[in-house]
Amino acid sequence: MENYFYIFNLKPTCNIDLIKLKQLYQDLQKKYHPDNYATSTDETKQKAVHNSSLINIAYKTLNTPILKINHIFEIQGIDVKNDKNPIDIEFLSQHITLQDQISSSKKNATTINAIKNKINTEYDEYLNNICTLIAKKEYYKSLSLFKELQFIDKIKKQLH
Repeated sequence: MENYFYIFNLKPTCNIDLIKLKQLYQDLQKKYHPDNYATSTDETKQKAVHNSSLINIAYKTLNTPILKINHIFEIQGIDVKNDKNPIDIEFLSQHITLQDQISSSKKNATTINAIKNKINTEYDEYLNNICTLIAKKEYYKSLSLFKELQFIDKIKKQLH
């Protein structure tokens, strides 16, 4: 498994300077873009395509909070998808009710905007809490919050 932070010579953290990440991405793409290897051997061309593709995936992952946190877990050997700990039932109940409100309020802009604000605030709070725990290397404590954040993220996407 590739460590995407390593590709950009960054420490595995939630709080990446996105401007610096973009600059590093552009620098690496200039260096490894397949067009630079047009007259090279087929093997070198394939390696350039592979490197360029890997850089793109790494950039997208580190630039997207959910993907970045999931990647941090992967680096730590934590398999989020196969984690058997259930999401808190009260959390699920509240958010299923919220999804029902969204479905029944599609034409009511005021209600939808209020729900969007609530979800965006909740998303930011969860993200901050998870990043704080990760900074303290408390990965397993942050895992249940991360699973809930993924649920919140689905609702957030549903609203946009």
